[in-house]
Amino acid sequence: MGKMSRSVIIIGFGYIGKKYYNIIRNNQKFNIVGIVDKKQSESSKSLKNIIFKSLIDTLNKYKPELVIVSNNDFEHFRTLKTLINHSHKPRAIICEKPLSMLSETSKLIYKKLKEKGIRLFINYSRRYVEEYKLLKAELKNQNIVSVNIKYAKGFRHNGSHVIDFIRFFFGEIKEYKILSEKYDYFKDDPSISLYLRTKKVENIFVTSLDESCFTHFEIDIITNRCRVIIDNDHSRIRRFKLKKKTGDPPGTRFIEDKKYKINHFESISNILECSFQSDKLTKELLKSEEIIDQIFFSKFSINLKVFNLLSQYNLVFIYISDPGEYNLIKLALSILKKNKIKFHLICSHWAEKNIKEKYLSENDAKKIFLNTTEKNTLLILGPKIHFEQTHNWIMMSKQKDIDSAFFFNHWKHYNEHFPIENGKRIYSNYIFFPDKLALDSFLKTNKNINSITSTFTQMEVERIFQSVKKKSLTKKTLFKKTFSSKKIILFLFDPEPVNKKLYPGYNTVSTLRHLKKFIEQNFNDCFFIFRAHPRQDQKLVKNLLQKYLSKNNWIIDNKSDVSDLFHISKEIWGMTTVLLVAALKLKKKIISFQINRNRLGIELSNPYIEPFTITK
Repeated sequence: MGKMSRSVIIIGFGYIGKKYYNIIRNNQKFNIVGIVDKKQSESSKSLKNIIFKSLIDTLNKYKPELVIVSNNDFEHFRTLKTLINHSHKPRAIICEKPLSMLSETSKLIYKKLKEKGIRLFINYSRRYVEEYKLLKAELKNQNIVSVNIKYAKGFRHNGSHVIDFIRFFFGEIKEYKILSEKYDYFKDDPSISLYLRTKKVENIFVTSLDESCFTHFEIDIITNRCRVIIDNDHSRIRRFKLKKKTGDPPGTRFIEDKKYKINHFESISNILECSFQSDKLTKELLKSEEIIDQIFFSKFSINLKVFNLLSQYNLVFIYISDPGEYNLIKLALSILKKNKIKFHLICSHWAEKNIKEKYLSENDAKKIFLNTTEKNTLLILGPKIHFEQTHNWIMMSKQKDIDSAFFFNHWKHYNEHFPIENGKRIYSNYIFFPDKLALDSFLKTNKNINSITSTFTQMEVERIFQSVKKKSLTKKTLFKKTFSSKKIILFLFDPEPVNKKLYPGYNTVSTLRHLKKFIEQNFNDCFFIFRAHPRQDQKLVKNLLQKYLSKNNWIIDNKSDVSDLFHISKEIWGMTTVLLVAALKLKKKIISFQINRNRLGIELSNPYIEPFTITK
């Protein structure tokens, strides 16, 4: 090899890894010094002098300038985190798509690599093939009549090529509709059929095929001047021109004009040439991954999104102290247990007495957290009423360079959950909001934030929605069919504020006083189920109910699964609980009682319940 050749290691030696190897070994600008292959397949035994099982040992020994990540999709994040945390910094990394299993984790990887001064390139191959660039230029000024794309083997795995191709050729996606899906290869990544529209093209249809039957990828583009078919496993372009007075009956038809091969190996050669230049294209490719996730998770369960986040980490700490926080992130807890992901549950205050799980005290957890050597660790936090606890854990995560994720379940008052150091607000690595309204509200006043901010459908809302949609009543439900002839209304209380500064103007007493007259005038023939908030004094709530309401048309139920109570109730009433949003999603009538609310009370409300609010 020449003196100026750049040292390269390849991580993963399957089909793609071998493609990189075969091209690089004939390129004098690069020198493969190591291959990391855990399986050590038969085909790799001939390379025993440069093939290794340990990535860290390979980095220590060869200190490569270029690292190629071509192992399995679900291994990318862990591999990239190892590269980020290692003392040696390569000049560039080329990673096969997708960069990780979630666009948010991909953005975090890119951000950390930027901070380390490491260039990142993602191999969405069509961006690096000259024939595609020439074809795009040819079609630029033509009127695109229709686009049909056929693919298989998973939307996130192979459909990602489809979405990036559409954006590359036809501009930003303005509208999409999922038509159907099939699980043809991966259990967690179905192939999706969908309709899309971009600014340039009105009709784009993507059809999912069945990888278990055959392998096929085809793109068919019709314009006002020509037809182009890309087929033969995207290795051939066939071009058709318009010819008048042809066929039977005579008409203007497409006649095949020419065809030429696409050398997809060229994409690897071109990305290698780019690898020590600007990586400005990477942001555009990360945008494609964000849109892929947006489409995918508009259809499929939030459970999979939570799993995709958690399963990329080797160790998770999850800290809970309040009931609202527990309801928000207990889905994450169940996924950790179900999938046997290593985690530590930390409990304090309310959670110590009420969560029936094995947990660590805060002091014991701090010792483990501060002494862990596992760099690929995630800390999960939610909104607490004791802000100083959250502040301490965020600062510890920064001290240890451990990733942290904060999940919100409300629509205002965010910054107080994050600590200030030297006059600067310190945020978690990820901040997840219940929807775009909440995210936009946060970004409006926090424009230059250095965190990965995103929407993450409110997990408790989603859990109730899925439960009510799927199941009949569980055996644990206290309420049976005694009052089945009456309209049932569920009322969900808010807790009393922990201090006067947080007083919203309304409380349990003012609400029940108003409720007495309201029910007598309008709902005397209904049956009510009242549910106290876990932080309320339940005896006090019972005494107040007995004082203000008739004894014959209500019960208190604090033990049934709330999704069962949703299942049997025609209407859901409350104050400002986020569960009212779940009721709206289930198309149930709601009322939010905010009697005598003050300015803070208005701020604590949310945009979904405001049209259904009773104030006085």
